[in-house]
Amino acid sequence: MSRKKKKGLSSKLKSRIDRVHESTKEREKLSFAIAEDLPNFSEFVSAVEQKHAEHLEDCMSILNELPIGMLSIDINGNIRAVNSFLLNILGSPSEDEIKKINALKFTPLISSGISELFKKCMDTASVVSGEYSYRSKWGKYTELEIRSSPNINKEGKIIGCTSVLEDVSKRKKAHEEVKTQFQLIETLLNNIPCPIYYKNKSGIYMSCNDAFANDILGFRKEQIIGKSLYDFPDTVDPELISAHQRFDREVMAHVDTQKYETHVKKADGEVGEFIFNKAAIKDAEKNIIGIAGIMLDVTNYKKAEKKLIKKSALFEGLLESLPEMVFFKDLHRNYLGCNPAFSEYAGIPVDEIIGKNDHELFDKETADLLRENDRSALGYGNCCKNEYWVTYPDGRRVLLETYKAPLHTTKGKLIGTLGISHDITAHKLAESELIQAKVAAETSNRAKSDFIANVSHELRTPLNAIIGFSEILEDQSFGPLNDNQSKYVSHVLSSSRHLLNIINNILDISKIENDDVGLYYEAIDINSSAEEAINVLGPVAYEKGIELKSSLFSDPLTIEADRNKIIQILYNLIGNAIKFTPQKGYVKVELTKMDDLVQLLVQDSGIGIPDDKMEEIFLPFTQLDCKTNRKYAGTGLGLALVQKFTEMHGGSIEIDSGLSKGSTFLVNIPIRRNGPFN
Repeated sequence: MSRKKKKGLSSKLKSRIDRVHESTKEREKLSFAIAEDLPNFSEFVSAVEQKHAEHLEDCMSILNELPIGMLSIDINGNIRAVNSFLLNILGSPSEDEIKKINALKFTPLISSGISELFKKCMDTASVVSGEYSYRSKWGKYTELEIRSSPNINKEGKIIGCTSVLEDVSKRKKAHEEVKTQFQLIETLLNNIPCPIYYKNKSGIYMSCNDAFANDILGFRKEQIIGKSLYDFPDTVDPELISAHQRFDREVMAHVDTQKYETHVKKADGEVGEFIFNKAAIKDAEKNIIGIAGIMLDVTNYKKAEKKLIKKSALFEGLLESLPEMVFFKDLHRNYLGCNPAFSEYAGIPVDEIIGKNDHELFDKETADLLRENDRSALGYGNCCKNEYWVTYPDGRRVLLETYKAPLHTTKGKLIGTLGISHDITAHKLAESELIQAKVAAETSNRAKSDFIANVSHELRTPLNAIIGFSEILEDQSFGPLNDNQSKYVSHVLSSSRHLLNIINNILDISKIENDDVGLYYEAIDINSSAEEAINVLGPVAYEKGIELKSSLFSDPLTIEADRNKIIQILYNLIGNAIKFTPQKGYVKVELTKMDDLVQLLVQDSGIGIPDDKMEEIFLPFTQLDCKTNRKYAGTGLGLALVQKFTEMHGGSIEIDSGLSKGSTFLVNIPIRRNGPFN
């Protein structure tokens, strides 16, 4: 509606209405004139007709000015009267043209259902109304609200109807927009996880969102609207209801908003901590008409806060107990905090350190050094380490090792630097002493190795002579020997060879420890090497009454390896098995091929190895029976050499043994040089 319509009728329309009133008065005057002056009746009639025409013209003029449509039809649907507003809605240019239309047969009126309204009005002789969508001939839709009243003559007969048609398109559009906005607001409120509600001044709920209905009260919204908290005694504690109402009264009486925190028992039975934010709702005249409330669930926040406080206390306790210096600074190099260890170094209480920079705490040389370390940490973007000497307030001179790193927030924002320093003076001194001891040990070890090499050379020279002459005597090249002489020469030759083997083993271990030994790779037949070892050690097994069994390849198998080292592996494993196997036992030697490996298995029925000694058997000069009167002779070098030579070939050793259960050694050697274990 325009401003003019809100204020009342226009001055022009009012003038026309006044003229109608004047015309009515004129008719009354003429009525009196009829009685007084009958001879002039014809003139009277003419005057009356003229006044009546003017009266009708003024009435139609008034109707044409109205912002609503006026339509009058007879009983057959013929249009008798219509105003300009309705002409515009119906899409007809003139009143003459519209009067040619039958309201009960006009297609647009029929299709919209308006014709049925006219019929119902005249059929029932009652006032009927309704809303309809009318489409004009140029396609424009108009939303109409229509009220029809029957026209009844003096005899009480229905002669037609008069209808008032109002264009409510804008009103309906505004209503739809308001409805859409309301739905949008309701959708938003229902998707907000915070409980929200609206109460009138009496505490009656007028509206709420799903979070309040479902999570807090545990009812549907339609079950809550129109009720107060007192209607939910099983859900809300009566004492809490009184407290809420007291807060509501305070908001409406003294303040517009209020905020407080309290415990709330939710619909699921759990008790949560909530912050209530309440505000008074006012109408257009600023009168308070109710309370709006928003509940913020801070249960998890409170739990996190308690954990944070606990962690903070733990962190502070940890800082205070650490012997290392801990400190952290902001991007302007001002100290944000430190622990007592750093405070002791600075000679200033912790509270007085916070907020100061290095130049305010230390001499220029130390401050410049610390600043440079900070720049390095920030420049590299990660942790960096520095060592420097510092002097404590009591004069102590110590070497500090300091780690500095950029300090970030949990979201990754750089806020400063973190530093940890600890005294490494004693460590450095011990390290220096350890280095000196290592150098001395290496020197001693080299001297030992040189001594062993020299002694071995000096021993092997006479031993070779003894072995050579013993072999000549054994061959009886210079004459026959009696039985005793042959037995003694055989013992000398056997002992000499045993001693030479020990010396060679000691020399090999010494060379391995000094990385002074290498491999001479060549193509060898592993089958032939195994047969050689079995043939040499077979008599030893026979003398002890031990069965020496073998399972070798039917054809030669060539591998790339150091023949001498492979022979030593075979000799030591088979020899050990024979040595630690009692009479009537057995020793089994087996060769198999597995992918790119050749596997040497040596199995015996000997004394076995205890589980707690399994790691010791490969140590040089170590034997399980190390007493001076031990039953089994040897230097304890055999298995050490087996392990070293196997690893040098890129192989591995597996052991399966147990006390009194015998032992099984499985040696894996790559068939080709640079095999899978290299």
